[in-house]
Amino acid sequence: MENGFSESEKEGVEMEVVGLNWNPEKDVLSLEVKGLVDNLKSLDNSKRCVLHTAARIFDPVGLMTPFVVQIKCLLLEIWERGMDWDDDLPEYLWRKWIG
Repeated sequence: MENGFSESEKEGVEMEVVGLNWNPEKDVLSLEVKGLVDNLKSLDNSKRCVLHTAARIFDPVGLMTPFVVQIKCLLLEIWERGMDWDDDLPEYLWRKWIG
């Protein structure tokens, strides 16, 4: 056992640490975005969809901050327009969202 991990535990295995994937062999942190992308494909084009996706992002290290700030700015625009939860986003906001 070295550094608190047995050899069988760390070989080619990623562990979840503070919401990130960690490969102890390479000492690399990574984000799993597949679930987030799959979530985007399954939701409607609405304020509810944008907020639902934003709420799923857990990023304690701040690696996704540029993306999170863009989502927050988009949410601000949506709220300023007074849109209801299930109203379709206007075309230009939808382009910002998927772009």
